[in-house]
Amino acid sequence: MKRSARLFLLYAGWAGAAAAAGSLPVPGQRLDLQVTSEISTGGEAEPSGIPVRQSTLSLRYRAEGWSAQADVPWLRVAGLSERAQPPVLGSRAADEGLGNVRLKLLVPLRAASPARTGMDLVLRLQGADRALVGGVFGGDAGQSVRLALQRPIADWKLFGHVGWRRGGNLPGSDPGRAAWQGELGVSRLLAPRLEAGAVADLRQAVRGDPMLPEATLYAEFKDRDRKWGVFVTRAFAPAFPDLAVGLNYRASF
Repeated sequence: MKRSARLFLLYAGWAGAAAAAGSLPVPGQRLDLQVTSEISTGGEAEPSGIPVRQSTLSLRYRAEGWSAQADVPWLRVAGLSERAQPPVLGSRAADEGLGNVRLKLLVPLRAASPARTGMDLVLRLQGADRALVGGVFGGDAGQSVRLALQRPIADWKLFGHVGWRRGGNLPGSDPGRAAWQGELGVSRLLAPRLEAGAVADLRQAVRGDPMLPEATLYAEFKDRDRKWGVFVTRAFAPAFPDLAVGLNYRASF
Protein backbone atom coordinates (compact mmCIF):
# COMPACT_ATOMS: atom_id res chain seq x y z
CA MET A 1 0.00 0.00 0.00
CA LYS A 2 1.37 3.40 -1.00
CA ARG A 3 1.99 6.17 1.49
CA SER A 4 -0.92 8.22 0.12
CA ALA A 5 -3.30 5.29 0.67
CA ARG A 6 -2.09 4.82 4.24
CA LEU A 7 -2.58 8.51 4.95
CA PHE A 8 -6.08 8.35 3.47
CA LEU A 9 -6.99 5.43 5.74
CA LEU A 10 -5.56 7.24 8.75
CA TYR A 11 -7.52 10.42 8.03
CA ALA A 12 -10.65 8.37 7.38
CA GLY A 13 -10.19 6.73 10.76
CA TRP A 14 -9.95 10.11 12.46
CA ALA A 15 -13.06 11.37 10.68
CA GLY A 16 -15.02 8.21 11.48
CA ALA A 17 -14.02 8.35 15.12
CA ALA A 18 -15.07 12.00 15.41
CA ALA A 19 -18.42 11.32 13.74
CA ALA A 20 -19.11 8.31 15.95
CA ALA A 21 -18.14 10.23 19.06
CA GLY A 22 -20.70 12.90 18.26
CA SER A 23 -23.48 10.30 18.11
CA LEU A 24 -22.78 8.45 21.38
CA PRO A 25 -26.19 8.37 23.11
CA VAL A 26 -25.32 7.63 26.74
CA PRO A 27 -23.30 9.97 29.00
CA GLY A 28 -20.02 8.44 30.12
CA GLN A 29 -19.39 6.57 26.88
CA ARG A 30 -16.08 7.51 25.27
CA LEU A 31 -14.25 6.77 22.07
CA ASP A 32 -10.43 6.67 22.13
CA LEU A 33 -8.26 6.75 19.03
CA GLN A 34 -4.57 5.89 19.38
CA VAL A 35 -1.78 5.85 16.80
CA THR A 36 1.46 4.05 17.72
CA SER A 37 4.63 4.03 15.63
CA GLU A 38 7.63 1.91 16.56
CA ILE A 39 10.83 0.59 15.06
CA SER A 40 12.55 -2.62 16.14
CA THR A 41 15.63 -4.58 15.05
CA GLY A 42 16.52 -8.25 15.21
CA GLY A 43 14.32 -11.21 15.99
CA GLU A 44 11.86 -13.44 14.14
CA ALA A 45 13.35 -14.28 10.70
CA GLU A 46 15.47 -11.14 10.38
CA PRO A 47 18.92 -10.54 11.89
CA SER A 48 20.08 -7.69 14.09
CA GLY A 49 20.40 -4.39 12.23
CA ILE A 50 17.44 -4.91 9.87
CA PRO A 51 14.73 -2.42 10.93
CA VAL A 52 11.06 -3.35 11.17
CA ARG A 53 8.68 -0.39 11.37
CA GLN A 54 5.19 -0.95 12.72
CA SER A 55 2.34 1.56 12.78
CA THR A 56 -0.77 0.55 14.72
CA LEU A 57 -4.17 2.21 14.63
CA SER A 58 -6.18 1.42 17.78
CA LEU A 59 -9.83 2.22 18.38
CA ARG A 60 -11.28 1.77 21.88
CA TYR A 61 -14.93 2.14 22.89
CA ARG A 62 -15.54 2.68 26.61
CA ALA A 63 -18.99 2.22 28.11
CA GLU A 64 -20.20 1.80 31.67
CA GLY A 65 -19.07 -1.60 32.87
CA TRP A 66 -16.92 -2.62 29.89
CA SER A 67 -14.64 -1.46 27.07
CA ALA A 68 -13.63 -2.93 23.72
CA GLN A 69 -10.55 -2.23 21.59
CA ALA A 70 -9.37 -3.14 18.09
CA ASP A 71 -5.71 -2.86 16.98
CA VAL A 72 -4.78 -2.83 13.29
CA PRO A 73 -0.98 -2.98 12.69
CA TRP A 74 0.89 -2.16 9.47
CA LEU A 75 4.43 -3.59 9.06
CA ARG A 76 7.27 -2.29 6.91
CA VAL A 77 10.54 -4.25 6.67
CA ALA A 78 13.56 -2.55 5.09
CA GLY A 79 16.78 -4.14 3.84
CA LEU A 80 15.31 -6.62 1.34
CA SER A 81 16.61 -7.66 -2.06
CA GLU A 82 14.28 -6.80 -4.96
CA ARG A 83 15.73 -9.52 -7.21
CA ALA A 84 15.06 -12.53 -5.01
CA GLN A 85 11.63 -14.18 -4.86
CA PRO A 86 10.68 -14.34 -2.05
CA PRO A 87 12.65 -11.27 -0.94
CA VAL A 88 15.83 -11.85 1.02
CA LEU A 89 17.63 -9.56 3.42
CA GLY A 90 20.52 -7.43 2.26
CA SER A 91 19.57 -4.43 0.10
CA ARG A 92 17.69 -1.15 0.48
CA ALA A 93 14.40 -2.46 -0.88
CA ALA A 94 11.43 -2.92 1.47
CA ASP A 95 8.32 -5.01 1.93
CA GLU A 96 5.17 -3.95 3.78
CA GLY A 97 1.75 -5.30 4.64
CA LEU A 98 -1.03 -5.69 7.17
CA GLY A 99 -0.21 -7.47 10.43
CA ASN A 100 -2.50 -9.59 12.58
CA VAL A 101 -5.55 -7.70 13.86
CA ARG A 102 -6.07 -7.86 17.64
CA LEU A 103 -9.31 -7.45 19.64
CA LYS A 104 -9.61 -6.87 23.39
CA LEU A 105 -12.57 -6.83 25.79
CA LEU A 106 -12.10 -5.44 29.33
CA VAL A 107 -14.62 -5.84 32.16
CA PRO A 108 -13.86 -3.96 35.43
CA LEU A 109 -14.38 -6.15 38.49
CA ARG A 110 -13.32 -3.81 41.28
CA ALA A 111 -12.12 -0.20 41.36
CA ALA A 112 -8.62 0.49 42.65
CA SER A 113 -7.98 2.66 45.71
CA PRO A 114 -5.13 3.20 48.21
CA ALA A 115 -6.91 0.73 50.50
CA ARG A 116 -7.56 -2.07 48.00
CA THR A 117 -6.35 -3.57 44.74
CA GLY A 118 -8.38 -2.98 41.60
CA MET A 119 -9.12 -5.90 39.30
CA ASP A 120 -10.19 -6.19 35.64
CA LEU A 121 -11.00 -9.22 33.50
CA VAL A 122 -9.32 -8.94 30.08
CA LEU A 123 -10.10 -11.16 27.08
CA ARG A 124 -7.90 -10.89 23.97
CA LEU A 125 -8.11 -12.39 20.50
CA GLN A 126 -5.49 -12.21 17.74
CA GLY A 127 -6.56 -12.89 14.18
CA ALA A 128 -5.47 -15.79 12.00
CA ASP A 129 -1.98 -15.96 10.49
CA ARG A 130 -1.25 -13.67 7.57
CA ALA A 131 1.41 -13.91 4.88
CA LEU A 132 4.93 -13.03 6.00
CA VAL A 133 6.03 -9.43 5.54
CA GLY A 134 9.66 -9.37 4.49
CA GLY A 135 10.15 -12.82 6.01
CA VAL A 136 9.03 -11.55 9.42
CA PHE A 137 6.43 -13.60 11.23
CA GLY A 138 3.90 -11.38 13.01
CA GLY A 139 2.78 -14.01 15.51
CA ASP A 140 0.20 -16.77 15.27
CA ALA A 141 -3.48 -16.58 16.07
CA GLY A 142 -4.30 -16.82 19.73
CA GLN A 143 -6.73 -16.23 22.55
CA SER A 144 -5.98 -15.19 26.11
CA VAL A 145 -7.71 -14.45 29.38
CA ARG A 146 -6.05 -12.28 32.04
CA LEU A 147 -6.72 -10.86 35.47
CA ALA A 148 -5.30 -7.32 35.53
CA LEU A 149 -4.43 -5.72 38.89
CA GLN A 150 -3.79 -2.09 39.94
CA ARG A 151 -2.94 -0.47 43.27
CA PRO A 152 -2.19 3.27 43.79
CA ILE A 153 0.24 4.16 46.58
CA ALA A 154 0.66 7.95 46.98
CA ASP A 155 2.29 9.15 43.73
CA TRP A 156 3.15 5.58 42.74
CA LYS A 157 1.06 2.94 41.02
CA LEU A 158 1.66 -0.81 41.05
CA PHE A 159 0.05 -2.84 38.29
CA GLY A 160 0.31 -6.13 36.49
CA HIS A 161 -1.58 -9.14 35.23
CA VAL A 162 -1.53 -12.91 35.28
CA GLY A 163 -3.24 -15.04 32.67
CA TRP A 164 -3.30 -17.87 30.21
CA ARG A 165 -2.85 -17.80 26.43
CA ARG A 166 -3.67 -20.39 23.81
CA GLY A 167 -1.86 -20.20 20.47
CA GLY A 168 -3.13 -21.61 17.21
CA ASN A 169 -6.25 -21.21 15.12
CA LEU A 170 -9.77 -21.76 16.45
CA PRO A 171 -11.37 -23.70 14.90
CA GLY A 172 -8.71 -25.73 13.10
CA SER A 173 -6.57 -28.83 13.11
CA ASP A 174 -3.80 -27.20 15.15
CA PRO A 175 -4.24 -28.43 18.74
CA GLY A 176 -2.76 -25.17 19.98
CA ARG A 177 -0.09 -24.25 22.49
CA ALA A 178 -1.10 -23.09 25.98
CA ALA A 179 1.11 -20.92 28.17
CA TRP A 180 0.92 -18.89 31.34
CA GLN A 181 2.02 -15.29 31.14
CA GLY A 182 2.40 -12.44 33.61
CA GLU A 183 3.37 -8.80 33.95
CA LEU A 184 4.55 -6.61 36.81
CA GLY A 185 4.96 -2.85 36.54
CA VAL A 186 5.42 0.30 38.57
CA SER A 187 4.86 3.93 37.60
CA ARG A 188 5.19 7.31 39.30
CA LEU A 189 3.89 10.82 38.73
CA LEU A 190 6.88 13.06 38.06
CA ALA A 191 4.61 16.09 37.58
CA PRO A 192 0.81 16.58 37.58
CA ARG A 193 0.62 15.55 33.91
CA LEU A 194 3.80 13.50 33.48
CA GLU A 195 4.09 9.82 34.41
CA ALA A 196 6.99 7.40 33.94
CA GLY A 197 7.24 3.70 34.63
CA ALA A 198 8.81 0.31 34.01
CA VAL A 199 7.20 -3.02 33.12
CA ALA A 200 8.56 -6.58 33.17
CA ASP A 201 6.78 -9.32 31.19
CA LEU A 202 7.29 -13.07 31.26
CA ARG A 203 5.69 -15.78 29.14
CA GLN A 204 6.02 -19.50 29.84
CA ALA A 205 7.99 -21.56 27.34
CA VAL A 206 5.82 -23.93 25.26
CA ARG A 207 6.36 -26.38 22.41
CA GLY A 208 8.83 -24.85 19.99
CA ASP A 209 8.66 -21.38 21.59
CA PRO A 210 11.17 -20.15 24.19
CA MET A 211 10.38 -18.40 27.43
CA LEU A 212 10.00 -14.69 26.67
CA PRO A 213 11.30 -12.24 29.27
CA GLU A 214 10.79 -8.63 28.20
CA ALA A 215 11.26 -5.22 29.84
CA THR A 216 9.82 -1.80 28.93
CA LEU A 217 10.53 1.76 30.08
CA TYR A 218 7.97 4.42 29.22
CA ALA A 219 6.87 8.00 29.84
CA GLU A 220 3.46 9.62 29.21
CA PHE A 221 2.29 13.21 29.14
CA LYS A 222 -1.46 13.78 29.55
CA ASP A 223 -3.37 16.94 28.69
CA ARG A 224 -7.10 16.53 29.32
CA ASP A 225 -8.33 14.23 26.54
CA ARG A 226 -4.93 13.89 24.85
CA LYS A 227 -1.92 11.74 25.69
CA TRP A 228 1.58 11.54 24.22
CA GLY A 229 3.93 8.69 25.06
CA VAL A 230 7.39 7.27 24.36
CA PHE A 231 8.66 3.76 25.17
CA VAL A 232 11.70 1.50 24.84
CA THR A 233 11.30 -2.30 24.95
CA ARG A 234 14.03 -4.92 25.22
CA ALA A 235 13.32 -8.63 24.69
CA PHE A 236 15.67 -11.27 26.12
CA ALA A 237 14.88 -14.14 23.75
CA PRO A 238 16.61 -14.77 20.37
CA ALA A 239 13.35 -15.26 18.45
CA PHE A 240 12.04 -11.79 19.29
CA PRO A 241 13.15 -8.21 18.53
CA ASP A 242 16.37 -7.11 20.23
CA LEU A 243 15.17 -3.58 20.85
CA ALA A 244 12.06 -1.55 20.00
CA VAL A 245 11.57 2.21 20.34
CA GLY A 246 8.22 3.89 19.76
CA LEU A 247 5.90 6.86 20.10
CA ASN A 248 2.14 6.94 20.60
CA TYR A 249 -0.62 9.52 20.62
CA ARG A 250 -4.13 9.03 21.99
CA ALA A 251 -7.18 11.26 21.73
CA SER A 252 -10.51 10.78 23.54
CA PHE A 253 -13.86 11.98 22.23
